[in-house]
Amino acid sequence: MTVETASGQAGMLGKQRRGSPVGQDLRGRAVAAVLEGGMSAAAAARRFGLSESAVRNWVRRFRRRGHVRPDPMGATSRGSSRSGSGFSASWRRGRG
Repeated sequence: MTVETASGQAGMLGKQRRGSPVGQDLRGRAVAAVLEGGMSAAAAARRFGLSESAVRNWVRRFRRRGHVRPDPMGATSRGSSRSGSGFSASWRRGRG
């Protein structure tokens, strides 16, 4: 897809590489296209070179949380408690 820039030059609206992080600016523009521009998630995904599922997830996140920021790496919804529960802790207690 060729897009004309503000300077009049033609440029490519490239597809995001699979698995590469997407900046908050692009996330915000895709979500705004859906919520304010009336676009479908599929149309916004095509326009910005993103996956449809990513756009749907960001719209859902924005509706629930009011932002599109990614969660911190390694975070879990229940917290990261390593206080001695679960299989590995019981295995360690059984040794020795």
